Amino acid sequence: MTTHQSTAVTSGLMPDKTLPGLVLCRTASKKTANDDMVSGDTLEMIPIPKGAKVIDIQVGIDTELPGATGTEIGDGTSNGRFFNGVSFGTGDIMTLGADGVVGALGYEYEQDDTIDIFLKKAATKVPTSVRFTMNVWYKMAGSLEDEDNLSI
Repeated sequence: MTTHQSTAVTSGLMPDKTLPGLVLCRTASKKTANDDMVSGDTLEMIPIPKGAKVIDIQVGIDTELPGATGTEIGDGTSNGRFFNGVSFGTGDIMTLGADGVVGALGYEYEQDDTIDIFLKKAATKVPTSVRFTMNVWYKMAGSLEDEDNLSI
């Protein structure tokens, strides 16, 4: 099992502005090369700062992944924190509100982490040139006192 990283993770940038009502968005994509990804691998997509409260996540793929069922999207503490057991088809875009785990909306990070894709039950090798794309919207805890309890 190998861990792969998007350029959003390798850049080390992690916006954490705490202006009242400010929504931050981070985007990343990772394209496979030379059949370098296999079932069981982790793809670290989005760096997320301590105090971030997740508002929404979109995740998509541009190519069919035959047999790619059971994929999880989460972080270093919980593989399936946001999406659990999802299947990717060509052009699929999943959102936290429509396809996510109950209780994930408003999750607050207690430490810096990354939001990751955990490949499960995929073909032995993920084909070359498959592009994973992810958008994460978040607000920093404490930016608006009346929004401190966002979790559903």
